[in-house]
Amino acid sequence: MREILHQAGGLVMNGQNVLMVTSRQSRRCWLFPKGDIDPGQTAETAARREIMEEAGVGESMHGREKRLRRWVTLAQAARRFAGDSP
Repeated sequence: MREILHQAGGLVMNGQNVLMVTSRQSRRCWLFPKGDIDPGQTAETAARREIMEEAGVGESMHGREKRLRRWVTLAQAARRFAGDSP
């Protein structure tokens, strides 16, 4: 039986573009910023933290997120999410 993961994330938009990041396991896999909900943390707080970390805001302090980031159109996001384009 698979373990149930409790994660939170968000869709970060800049005008008509959305932020996508690569997964930790593969730079070929594109996804929207998300991550685990820490014990005692609300889903909203976890989503905000994950977006800040994966958008690169906390990298200078923590240096733990080593992902590629791209602002893409919604159509490009749909293709990247499906694995159709890098």
